[in-house]
Amino acid sequence: MTTIKETILYELQYGPKSTQQLIDVIHTSPSSITGRIAELRNQGYYIANINGKYILQQQKKKQSIEEMIIDYIEQNKLFGKVLSITTLSSSLHIPLDNIKSAIAHLFSHYTITQISSDTIKIEKHK
Repeated sequence: MTTIKETILYELQYGPKSTQQLIDVIHTSPSSITGRIAELRNQGYYIANINGKYILQQQKKKQSIEEMIIDYIEQNKLFGKVLSITTLSSSLHIPLDNIKSAIAHLFSHYTITQISSDTIKIEKHK
């Protein structure tokens, strides 16, 4: 089954679409369309609204979970600071077990210190 977000991305690949054009294809409410577009933007898709039409300006670059973790830490200036693994999982919308597994893969590139069962500190190698 195709999700609303997948359908929106599919339609925008073929050119600009208004909310009404997306409603006609997806058969859902205007608020559902705008809500899903907001979610897609939050997930890293570049969708502009120009003259009432949505335009997919650039496809999202697929990132590994490890890359997502490092991007999050860099963007929030968290290198060398105590970080909750649960908060990281929640912020990135990635299951906790997947976050823990990805952190284990980062050991070869970063110094990771476990502070408690839920907190770590990640630092760049010196």
